[in-house]
Amino acid sequence: MSFKQATTVSSLKKFMHDLRQVGCKDTMVFLYSGAGDSGDIEPPSIDRVMQGTLDALGWRMEYATGGYAYDQATGKYIHTNDDHDACLLTLVSELLPGGWEINEGSSGEVVIDIVADTITVKHNQNVMDVEYSEETY
Repeated sequence: MSFKQATTVSSLKKFMHDLRQVGCKDTMVFLYSGAGDSGDIEPPSIDRVMQGTLDALGWRMEYATGGYAYDQATGKYIHTNDDHDACLLTLVSELLPGGWEINEGSSGEVVIDIVADTITVKHNQNVMDVEYSEETY
């Protein structure tokens, strides 16, 4: 595991800890898919109560715009612009295998189980298969 991935996992573990502290027992599933150098990560559907909890704890369900950095004091990735909230989609994207959106692409899901304190990346790599045969008579 690279330093960046370890830092990402650490940040998401803090995220799960923060949510457990306020009684959250949800599982969040982020779906992703991509091909041809383009991809997208879909945030999980959350209700207004969960959105309010995320807002109160300083976690945002978005990508960091203008770049991001790891904040040692909070243990979160933060915007490098004036907004200092953690960006969950940026964190999730850091867990995906490099090149997941390139060529034939891939798809899958990142499952964050808050109660079990686990993060599972379920990855499906799209592979173009070529079968060649030649017969001379």
